Amino acid sequence: MEKNIEKYVFVKQNFLDNEFCQHIIKDLNQLNAWKKHEWTTYDPKQEQIFVSNSPSGKNEPEIIPPEIQLEDINDFLGQKILKVAAEYIDSLKFEWFDAPFYSLSYLKYIKYSLNQTMKVHCDHIHDVFDGKNRGIPILTVIGILNDDYEGGNLVMFEDKKINTKEGDLIIFPSLFLFPHEIESITKGIRYSYTAWMW
Repeated sequence: MEKNIEKYVFVKQNFLDNEFCQHIIKDLNQLNAWKKHEWTTYDPKQEQIFVSNSPSGKNEPEIIPPEIQLEDINDFLGQKILKVAAEYIDSLKFEWFDAPFYSLSYLKYIKYSLNQTMKVHCDHIHDVFDGKNRGIPILTVIGILNDDYEGGNLVMFEDKKINTKEGDLIIFPSLFLFPHEIESITKGIRYSYTAWMW
C-alpha cells in the first residue's frame, strides 16, 4: 500500500474533448439557472440538512441546482466517470476495495467568476443523499470544462497545485486527509463539475 497520500490523487487527462466541454458550457449558460453555492451541514439527531455559514464569505461560486439537470449529458458523463473510477480503483490493487458496487451522485456544475473561490474543505457532505442512500462519499470527482482563465487552481494538502487542462478529470478520496480548495479567479470564468461516489 502506498503511504504517500498524494499518490491517491488521480488525474485522467483528456477525459473529455474540447468540443464537448464547450458544448456543455453553452448548454449550462442557456439554462440561465446559476445560483450562489451554499454550504450545508447535517444534523444526525434531527436527520436534517441545514445551510451553514460560508467559509468563503461572499465570494462563493455559482452552481446549477441539482434539480435542474442536463439529462443526456449527465447520463453520458456518468457512465464515463464510472469507467474511470473503476480504472482508478483497479490501479490501487487492493483486494478488499472493488469498483462495481459503487454509485455516483448527481453532477454539480460550478461557475467561478472574478474573485470567486472555494475555501479549503473536505467532502464529508450529506446533501447528495436523498434518504434512500445514506452515508458520506468515498471518492470525489472533479471535471475541468475550460482552462481559458487565470487563478482558480485546484490546491490540495495546503500547497500542492494539481495541474489540469480543459477536459481533465480528477479523482481522490473524500475524507479529511484530502483537504482541497479552489484559488480565487483573477481573470476569466472557470467552469467545472463535481460528483461523489459512495
